[in-house]
Amino acid sequence: MSQKKFGTGAWFFRIRYLLLLRKYCAVLIKTNQTKCFMSQKTIEIYPLFKKNKTNKETGTVYLRVKLSLSNRLESIDVSTRQSILIDQWQKGNRPIKGSTDDVKRKNAQIRRYTEQIYALFEDYKLKIKPTKDGFKAAIDRELFNITSKSNEVAKYLPDLFPRYVDLHKNDLGKRRKSRYPLVCKRIKAYCMEQYGTENFELNRLNMEFHHKFKDYLITRYQHLPETYNAYLKVLDAVVRSACESGLIQRYPFEGHKYKKVKSNSKYLNDKELAAVINFSSEDKYIQRAADVFVFAAYTGLSYSDLETLTRDNIITNGTQRFVRNQRNKTGVDFITPLGEVAERILTKYAEDPDCIMSPNPLPVVHLTDYNKRLKRVGDKCGIKFDLTSHMARHTFATTVWLGGGGKYEELKNILGHTSIKTTERYGRIREERVLSEASKILFKASDGV
Repeated sequence: MSQKKFGTGAWFFRIRYLLLLRKYCAVLIKTNQTKCFMSQKTIEIYPLFKKNKTNKETGTVYLRVKLSLSNRLESIDVSTRQSILIDQWQKGNRPIKGSTDDVKRKNAQIRRYTEQIYALFEDYKLKIKPTKDGFKAAIDRELFNITSKSNEVAKYLPDLFPRYVDLHKNDLGKRRKSRYPLVCKRIKAYCMEQYGTENFELNRLNMEFHHKFKDYLITRYQHLPETYNAYLKVLDAVVRSACESGLIQRYPFEGHKYKKVKSNSKYLNDKELAAVINFSSEDKYIQRAADVFVFAAYTGLSYSDLETLTRDNIITNGTQRFVRNQRNKTGVDFITPLGEVAERILTKYAEDPDCIMSPNPLPVVHLTDYNKRLKRVGDKCGIKFDLTSHMARHTFATTVWLGGGGKYEELKNILGHTSIKTTERYGRIREERVLSEASKILFKASDGV
């Protein structure tokens, strides 16, 4: 057989094929090298400073953990729980400047956390499918003893609040129930600023924590005694419940007593109330605010009870109509008769287009808007102090009910109070104002003698 000869064109295609094959092999080798590099599980850790949201002059030292676990780089920020001033921060292996014992202790703790995370990674990367979230959970579990939420409840203060609400949800009114998440939020902010972490261990609770948290509420939020005492009582309640359940060995706030706060609650006298009843304005929104206030002043309903009032809550018994509902604040049932003034306001808004489409028979607006409009009502009526929503309830108790000869026991049931002592406070307020007004009149009369 004769040997087949290749022409010039055949050699050209053969050489081009070999060059393309060589280029393909080079790309393949480079790709395999890249995959091999990315498949390596690596870790890098360095300190990081984050400012506190509530106090920009302080912050917390974190550890930025950069990982390569699943063919891509990822990062985790781990709080070291070390809170410092912004001037103390510096980059490097010793992130906190200074030579005091406290600084040395904090730097040593940060170094220990770093070493522990490196050691933990060496074991964790051997798992079949290691992930960033899985490694973060391993850090929380091994370094800070944080496990699932069901176990956290036995270790950290913020977790006591939802636990308490869940245990007492049938005994807490809507308004009081909402106070627990708010206090929990304040606790978390305080702990983050003071200790560099929201997870404050239960075994660290003591009277010093109680005092410092009170000071924090006063300085940070300018809360008055009535407000910060109410928040501290919420804290006391959840901690005492934890003691009863065995989560805390002993009550850490034993012996604490609350100082009695003199009530400055205001109410309208007969003349001032009459001015609001007779108030008239071309501005329908201002007029509505005045009408809702008068309705509350003749029924004793608080704003939260007005807000949730529906037509179904108005019951008819023969010729008498009354409101029957459950207080949002305490969850206590109450019953309030509807008198002539209250009925007149209900009739006025029975055909109002805005009220017809709503389950609420009254044009109740947001509390902030309501109080702004009431202030204008008070100014136009010549009332010397700012008119607010809660004054209607106090006006009902003092001027309308007690001033009309009503008794405390019936008033307690109408207002939905759990204790007669709360109701009797209205009588003391009325007596104080009577004495104050009498002294003004008597001194004025004596000046003309």
